[in-house]
Amino acid sequence: MKNFFQIISFAVLLVPGVGFAQIDLTNGLLGYYTFNDGTATDLSGNGYDGMVNGMAPINGRLLIPENDSSRVNLPAEVFTGLEDLAICFAVEFDTFHTGNCIQTPTNTVMGASSNFEENELVIAYVANTKVFEVTIGGQKYSVSNVQLELHKQYCVVITRQNTLTRIYIDGDEVGQGGILNWTTFVESNHLILGQEQDCLGGCFLTCQSLSGNLDEVRFYNRALSVAEVGAYCQVVYTIIVPAKTEKSVAIIPNPVKDIARLDLGDWQWPDVQVDVMNINGQICRTFILSNQDGQQIDLSGLPSGVYSLLLSSPGDVRSARLVHVDE
Repeated sequence: MKNFFQIISFAVLLVPGVGFAQIDLTNGLLGYYTFNDGTATDLSGNGYDGMVNGMAPINGRLLIPENDSSRVNLPAEVFTGLEDLAICFAVEFDTFHTGNCIQTPTNTVMGASSNFEENELVIAYVANTKVFEVTIGGQKYSVSNVQLELHKQYCVVITRQNTLTRIYIDGDEVGQGGILNWTTFVESNHLILGQEQDCLGGCFLTCQSLSGNLDEVRFYNRALSVAEVGAYCQVVYTIIVPAKTEKSVAIIPNPVKDIARLDLGDWQWPDVQVDVMNINGQICRTFILSNQDGQQIDLSGLPSGVYSLLLSSPGDVRSARLVHVDE
């Protein structure tokens, strides 16, 4: 498994090698959830907003505590009728479930069900056996010897192309790929983040809950290439990891049309570099803020969409997201 600095090198070296023009992570995007506005709003533009249930607090990422009720329900449209697909997310586990369970204890990232099959989709980690599992339509692909740690952020991408299903963790493929040939189908709102369903839309178990946090959740109607997996992980590790600091960056207004003001709080001046990064991990603009009166950035001319800000100065790195509208 690559560490943080290795994966940054992997993504930066790999993506320019194929050319940034070939990377378009908006292509085929069905649903996109960053949980940055305190909700499960879909930022893909398709309007597939989710619903937060139970004690699932959102603070720049989705936190699923160790219980049998906290979750986010997503519309079926982001995972229905798909042959080729990709599911991307950043995940961190707070507790591993290893015992005291009437079924196999797991940490479930997400699950989906239908009237025909309660395991239309299950993505889970089994800590007892160090197995990472993906189930689609009741067909399971398991990879052994996957050693994950608590309190560590992982970039995970699952792809399926021509029935061949692959799992990537931190940019590396784990396992040799598995054949899952079931066309996806989900009942309305029964695609659930953070819980496994043992019956349609319910029968959750605490010992199968996520017990951790999720961010940068994306669903695609196509498989991502290896280069695109690297670009996605670049976003995860340059934006999400710094965002976990308790030091906040406020953006006013957000969404923003042209000029955004940044409230950097207790930042140590004089110089702060602000890189504006698009959904593909490309840096679109860079600003140097040299004094506290200049905490503004100009986004005029950029296409509408979700952008990440990476702010850095000696000894301090922070990040934030904003939505830019050009009309």
